[in-house]
Amino acid sequence: MGSPNVSRWSLFLLLVAPVCGADVCHPTPDGLPDRAYLTQCRPEPVSREEKAAVLQTLPRQGAITVFSPAQRAKLDAVNQVLHVHGRENVYEVRLIDIPQAWTGLHGRAVLLVSVPMLEILSAAELQALVAHEVGHEYLFREYEAAHFAGDNARVRDVEAACDAIAVLTLAQLGIPAARLANAIEKVYWYNRSRFGVALNESSYPTLKQRRRLIAEFSRRTR
Repeated sequence: MGSPNVSRWSLFLLLVAPVCGADVCHPTPDGLPDRAYLTQCRPEPVSREEKAAVLQTLPRQGAITVFSPAQRAKLDAVNQVLHVHGRENVYEVRLIDIPQAWTGLHGRAVLLVSVPMLEILSAAELQALVAHEVGHEYLFREYEAAHFAGDNARVRDVEAACDAIAVLTLAQLGIPAARLANAIEKVYWYNRSRFGVALNESSYPTLKQRRRLIAEFSRRTR
């Protein structure tokens, strides 16, 4: 699926990492990753009014409100990720009953997690994918511009950058970056084996690319 080569992805990962002595949110390719990006480049959260409007767009059916102890423990672990980004009182976390393993950030206000996602991932793996979704808030303008333009190459760039932000987040929590790569592969093969090729598969780097870049970015972060 026409994915760019790894050298291009490596360059982009550096673009989301701040440079010592430079503008943190507008770094150069010569910089190295720095966790300051997570705080100094954090976007303003949605307002209460905006959040209320987003919640009104959600369907009334499909949300699960009664959890097993195992489900509750994993959902509680998500709050650790949200705390790193100051979003524990901003995002509303909802468990939804759909057949795909999926999680997504809706309207920068609601974190949706499917039941299969909760079942197939460990708590740390779920935290890793949630950290990726939080990355979309940092880059939501870039993602929307690329998506509406139909620029799949640029969308892949943003997805790789969200993986990089997730690695920085996991480092804050003391969670190995490999948990992110493991989670991505689990979800990919779960959905692929049940539903076939995803319609948006070309919007992501390949599994091999993502695993390699996550490991590379983790090394640079350390």
